[in-house]
Amino acid sequence: MRSQNREIPVAGELAFFGYALRYGEERRDVGVYSVAQVPWARPPARPPGLVAYVGCHGAYAVPFASIDRVVETEGRDAGAPIDPSAAVARAEFAVTDPRCQGNLSSQLSPFFEAPRWGDLTLWVRRN
Repeated sequence: MRSQNREIPVAGELAFFGYALRYGEERRDVGVYSVAQVPWARPPARPPGLVAYVGCHGAYAVPFASIDRVVETEGRDAGAPIDPSAAVARAEFAVTDPRCQGNLSSQLSPFFEAPRWGDLTLWVRRN
């Protein structure tokens, strides 16, 4: 599955923005882009953790490796939906559909908002 104007799957975007937003140094805007310097020291290793998917058919906390399949099926094969707040509370990343996510603004405050992936908004938990 590809985003509009992108050829990278959701998991790839989350991995990239997770690194860039958490560890990029001297971040600044240059025109319509944000740029940052790659840190000199390698950041500590950390497992990717869970991804909260909050879409129109429910909310799910899924393993990072499953997020592309969950996005492709809009969560229909991700098991039983859970409370969106509970999904977000457990997650290192979130993928939300702003057309039907409800009011999650307070639950997403510990996250960086990353660029959109098609109609979805990507989120990265701050360190």
